[in-house]
Amino acid sequence: RNRVDGCVTLTFPVDVPTSPRGGNQTGNNYIGTRDMTSVRRNTFPYRFQVPKVEGLVALEDKLTPASKHNFQLKYGLILDLLHVKVDPEALITLVQHYDPPLRCFTFQDFQLFPTLEEFESFMNLKMEGQICYLGNIPSLEEIAIALHMGVQEVPPLTEIKRNSSGSLVRGFAREVLEVKAQDALTASNWETYNAILALLIYGLVLFPKESDFIDLPAIGVFLTKNPVPTLLADFLYSLHDRRKTRRGGPICCCVPLIYLWLKSHLPKKGPFAEKNMPWSQRLGSLSEKDVVWYSRRVDSSKVLLQCGDFPNVPLIGTLGCINHNPILSLRQLGYTMESEPKANLLSEIFFKKGENEELLKKIRLAWGLVLKKTMGKKNCIAMPSYTQWVKDRIQEIKLPFGVITPIEPQKPTPVMTVPIEEAKALKDQIVDLKKKNEELQSQYHEALGKLARKKRDCQEQEELVQDNQKRLKESEEKRMHIGGGLKSAEGSIMAKKEKIADVWHSNQELRKDNDLLWKALQKRKSECHKKDQESQEIAEMYKKCLQDVNAEGQKFKELFIQEELKNRQMQEDRKMYEDSMIKHMEYSETQKNLLARKIDEMEVELNMHKEEIKEMRVELSMHKKVLNLVKHDAVRFQKGFTDLINLSHQTMDELPQRLRIAEIELPFFNAPEGIRNLMGYCRKTLDCYKKKLIRARKGL
Repeated sequence: RNRVDGCVTLTFPVDVPTSPRGGNQTGNNYIGTRDMTSVRRNTFPYRFQVPKVEGLVALEDKLTPASKHNFQLKYGLILDLLHVKVDPEALITLVQHYDPPLRCFTFQDFQLFPTLEEFESFMNLKMEGQICYLGNIPSLEEIAIALHMGVQEVPPLTEIKRNSSGSLVRGFAREVLEVKAQDALTASNWETYNAILALLIYGLVLFPKESDFIDLPAIGVFLTKNPVPTLLADFLYSLHDRRKTRRGGPICCCVPLIYLWLKSHLPKKGPFAEKNMPWSQRLGSLSEKDVVWYSRRVDSSKVLLQCGDFPNVPLIGTLGCINHNPILSLRQLGYTMESEPKANLLSEIFFKKGENEELLKKIRLAWGLVLKKTMGKKNCIAMPSYTQWVKDRIQEIKLPFGVITPIEPQKPTPVMTVPIEEAKALKDQIVDLKKKNEELQSQYHEALGKLARKKRDCQEQEELVQDNQKRLKESEEKRMHIGGGLKSAEGSIMAKKEKIADVWHSNQELRKDNDLLWKALQKRKSECHKKDQESQEIAEMYKKCLQDVNAEGQKFKELFIQEELKNRQMQEDRKMYEDSMIKHMEYSETQKNLLARKIDEMEVELNMHKEEIKEMRVELSMHKKVLNLVKHDAVRFQKGFTDLINLSHQTMDELPQRLRIAEIELPFFNAPEGIRNLMGYCRKTLDCYKKKLIRARKGL
């Protein structure tokens, strides 16, 4: 156990000792054990950073009940992650089972990996209707709005820091935000206090990269209010990247959330829960019958299986992009694992931040067309064909640890000879029996689930009966003590009985209304089911349309580039025209002033030199002609200026859309800061220029 950058890190041992016979040395209750794999694959020295949460817990303790309730409504259950006691050795053992091509953890006869639906349940956040993180860098104005601060307050709080890879990153120091939180607490500004506390949790717990530092990508996820896809993306990307280098190292992820997910699938009692068993033996000995597969609190009525034209789910994280294969996690959502998944459903995506911009654009578009599928009736089992595929996969990739399983003495098989015809008939019968056995197993597991639910309901009813009996006994004792007082209260009881009768009659009317509402609800439910089917058909139609649009997009790509070049040239010409118009207007104003001065001088000279009145009149008539020409030019310039204002107003309407397109065209992750500043300056200039144009147009 070491400390690196203020975080606790643990390094996993390369191997786990076993007894010469393959049994464990922890004194468990196994009768006999053996190693199921003759060859093991290598393990790697991974590390997990456990953030320091004492300061965050202290900030949480200062929340009032009302402000804490508002915090949970807006940001979900991220405060609960501060109280998760993590055993890093369990996570380090878990990631040794990572299967890179399949993007999941593969054990002796089953597979496991976090799902978006499970993360939604743990954090009490819904992805539906929310915009996920697409790699955009937030502006200072957006950060100021999210933190309920002024725009001028944000820049002094930010700082630039060199990260572990040597790159410069910008963000907030932990101490700075904690000071601002204290200021908000002093002012009883709970909205700002909650926003700062949530941002601290995002940067230090959900997306930890640098010690006591919240970088801009974490802030970008915070602004979306939908961290679920990014959390899964960062964990999967970091794990895959470390495994790809084959050198181990730290895995950047939300450690409490991953540990909470792992714990939800592990047995809570039996030999597995024994404290003296190492995690390598616990996880290595797990079979599919030991795993807690499905939780009812997970909303899995519709499963996200693909996005856009991708056969699986491409994820965009703060580190890079990687694919997620939900087809391998259906059992965790309560559905059957049928057989080996098709190869095209497991297509791989993996590239680092700032690479493959073309594919990144396609992923961004795909997240605009998320396809959720209704899987039908739930049956949380695995078919033999799927289990056999997993076992064959284990023979190919091997396991990181020896599998420890109970062994019973095998009875000798008697030797028998049968005729060929009878053997063929028996083989056919065996095939039929296997099919029936699979069906019976499915029905058996379903019956077990129903039986467990009925037992739980019976237990709850029994507890309710016992509670009622206890209350009845207590009320009987009280009645014996206050028996004399009952006679005096008989009159009031009769009045209350009359009220109860009135309430009962009103209750009957409410029941009738409830029956009508229930029938209306059933009707509405059937209509919703029909609409759901129609929406699926529409989604398929949209999918085909999207393919056509993509094909047309390739055709119009060159035309778009040409139009963009023309637009740039038009902008340059417009700028030159504006400069020339400004110069002409200044020159016209100067000439007008000079002309006025000359007219005054001529009037003075006219009074002083009456003898030259004829010559002056001639000159005056000439000047009047010039003045008429100037006025004519002024009218013409005024008309041209009005046309210019209209043209500028039209241009100002189009430029914001162009800016948004340019923002999407920016590089995915490492957009130069100068370009981001230029984009912000352009927005401010456009707003100011638009207001001036409106005022100028009103003045005309």
